[in-house]
Amino acid sequence: MRFIHSTLLLLLALSQQVLCQTSQGLEHFNNKKYKKAWNAFVKDTGDVKESAAAFYGLAKVCAQLRNKGLDTAVLGRYYLDRSETVFKNNRKAITKNGKALGMSASSFQVLRKTLAQNGWKEVETRQKLADFEFFCQHFPEYTNNKQIRSYKKISEEIVNKTFYQSNDYDNVMYLLKTYGKSMGLKNSATGPHWEDRIWQLFLDGPGIGKFNQFIRDYPGHPILKECNAAEYAALSGEQSLRLTIQFIIAHPLGFFAKTVEEERLLEQLSAIPGQKDSLNMEEKTILEGIIAARQIISSLDTRSAESPDTSVVINLMKATFPAYQSFTLFDGAFKWYKRKNKYDEAWSLVRAAGNLYRNTDTTCAKQIYPDSAWFINMTRLLAPAPEKLVAKPVTQINTVTGSEYLPVLSPDKGTLYFIGTGRSDGIGSEDPYEVPLNGVEPGTPRLVEGLASPGHEALLSITADGKEAFIFSEGKLHSSEKKDGKWQTPKRISEISDRFGWVGTAQVTNDGSVMLFEAKKGISVDLYVSFRQNDGKWGEPVRLPDNINTSYDDRSPSILLDGKIMYYSTAGHLGLGGMDVFKTTRLDDSWMKWSDPVNLGRAINTDGDEWGFNFAVASDGKTAFFAKRTGNLQDLMMTELPVSMRVAPVKMINLPVKSVDVTFLEVRNSAGDLIQSIRVKPGSEEVLVSVPEENWNEKITITPKTGDDVITTPVTVDMKKPPAVLDTVMAVPVRSYIENRENFKIGAVQFDLAESELKAEAKVALDKFCTALATQKVSIFITGHTDDNGSESDNQKLSEKRVAAVKSYMVSRGIPEKSITATGKGETEPKVPNTSDRNRAINRRVEFRLE
Repeated sequence: MRFIHSTLLLLLALSQQVLCQTSQGLEHFNNKKYKKAWNAFVKDTGDVKESAAAFYGLAKVCAQLRNKGLDTAVLGRYYLDRSETVFKNNRKAITKNGKALGMSASSFQVLRKTLAQNGWKEVETRQKLADFEFFCQHFPEYTNNKQIRSYKKISEEIVNKTFYQSNDYDNVMYLLKTYGKSMGLKNSATGPHWEDRIWQLFLDGPGIGKFNQFIRDYPGHPILKECNAAEYAALSGEQSLRLTIQFIIAHPLGFFAKTVEEERLLEQLSAIPGQKDSLNMEEKTILEGIIAARQIISSLDTRSAESPDTSVVINLMKATFPAYQSFTLFDGAFKWYKRKNKYDEAWSLVRAAGNLYRNTDTTCAKQIYPDSAWFINMTRLLAPAPEKLVAKPVTQINTVTGSEYLPVLSPDKGTLYFIGTGRSDGIGSEDPYEVPLNGVEPGTPRLVEGLASPGHEALLSITADGKEAFIFSEGKLHSSEKKDGKWQTPKRISEISDRFGWVGTAQVTNDGSVMLFEAKKGISVDLYVSFRQNDGKWGEPVRLPDNINTSYDDRSPSILLDGKIMYYSTAGHLGLGGMDVFKTTRLDDSWMKWSDPVNLGRAINTDGDEWGFNFAVASDGKTAFFAKRTGNLQDLMMTELPVSMRVAPVKMINLPVKSVDVTFLEVRNSAGDLIQSIRVKPGSEEVLVSVPEENWNEKITITPKTGDDVITTPVTVDMKKPPAVLDTVMAVPVRSYIENRENFKIGAVQFDLAESELKAEAKVALDKFCTALATQKVSIFITGHTDDNGSESDNQKLSEKRVAAVKSYMVSRGIPEKSITATGKGETEPKVPNTSDRNRAINRRVEFRLE
């Protein structure tokens, strides 16, 4: 409490009197006779016309009395505020005397600053917390203000000095609450000095009530455990069942509260005659609940344990809350349900626990309970899917003595590859196997010829053309080419393997340009990305960002057809077991921005480890193969995916291709949107195109992506009516055609039955053909052929009309007419006998030759 100077109090009392006399205050003030000026201004405060000037004069007198301290400054602030209030209510309230005193609309702030600076001098000199807080109360707009230059420094000195010198617990707690952040006390209060001081405060009288107040005021402090120890020591000496239960209720999150329960102190005290009689109803309920909960927990540790009733567990959790045993019961039962794959029971339990332990985000609570986000996310993971889905072992593949894992599907979805260990039909530590698939039903496994050896091998990924496979062999990454139906000896990919101590699973995107793989550099396995360079080698591996990689092992990347959705296994995010499978989406083309991973939940994940998952989705888009650990072995499993996780079924097209240079094929729908991009290696004879279900009722176009000096022959496929024979997609430089003088087709140059008019896609293909020829001096020979349907003369005329249409269009696109020779052969030169619809389709053709 502040006490204003007695003389000023007397003057303040006089100011309440209504004395309307002509003021002499101005004259006395100018002559520095401040006491007389004060008395004169006080008399004029009752004059309606002169009151604003009189109050202003009183404030100016206080401002001149610089040595009278903080009280005088506060009194001056009081009169100044009154003067300003009168002025604001009546802007014409400035009299002649007021103007002479310097009173104006802008003078109030100037005078207020002077008064604040006067008062701050006493705060700075005396260094008293009461002065500082009194100043802040009456001059709040100047706190932490640059107008008082020493404010920050002096205020921190005052508060910190008071904090360290105080021996009063309540005062210390007040300072922490009030100035903990602004004055840096929280930082100071975490050091050894603070711990020693607070400990001494408790030694003065560590009663239970005082300790309770401390943990409410300052939860989570490092000294809490030691203070709790003092309480526990005092409690042990009491040998009181009632006080012990009260201790548990008061400190449910403390270390020694757990000790009380774990050392069965309650049972020991209950055996003392008369102890139970002292308990009230609430205390008896807690005691009985803790003993009953401990019995259930003990039973769960036995192999023959029966499934505990969830309603009984939940009721006991509530009855014993907030005792530590409440959470111990939840934790034990929850883990038991998960281990036994009783996910409905675990789901019910975690939902109830989330409501019961909802205040779990405090520092103390986190010592025992998970935070609230854990309960929310675990409830989501355990929620049953709308569909009743059950994963079943692939009995045609799995063995009793060995492990089967890391499923990989061939591009045409017709073959399943996997790793086998410990199998009687194996020859090494880890062997690659292949299994033919009839839809989703596996046939008989067999070793992959050319890849299996006495060491460790696994087939990891196959490119869309089916000609290149990526192989794990003895901890390094290799590639193998397929020739004449057989995989060749793997060659080490040194640009990746030499950078890591171990490289595991790897997957290549459909176009063969990007590789995702797992590798070990240090103590954990992380995921990396590498990009194929123009020379065919792989570029510098880049570690995926930290929201994907964790401090735990991150394994088995599996990228879907669109190259955007990735599934992988990790123990570094919240899951149901050890390693769970997560889904993430690529957010841009850098491959370094991914959405936060989402756990696939109980439809896929279990209490064990799910890795080597490799999300191998069959052609139906809803059946997936994955690996599950059972004991020391792994088995291949298959399951129907939840609707939310399914991918579109696909139809596979084997497309003939001719490519001299490495190139890409772009697959677009009828609207021109890109479906996929496929990398084609030199010498490839065919490529596999995966057409999603949404494109099955339209035409798709497959076009080589090349330079202008390459003749490209796109192919258009009507998915509603797939032709018996697909034309060859070509991407061959002009010089090759000129040198070889061989006939070739442009796939899109096709005609409707008995028609000779060029279709739109034919014109697009001819445009690219003419562009490639623009810089060449070459003779162009166009020959038209038909099948034997119709008369010979009609077929001859039809073939002539068709080549004439082609020639005319090419001339319109800048090709000299004299360089083109167009000939119709009718049905006279069939390529194959016209004995079937398939053969007739082959014979209906327009061929080109360059010389």
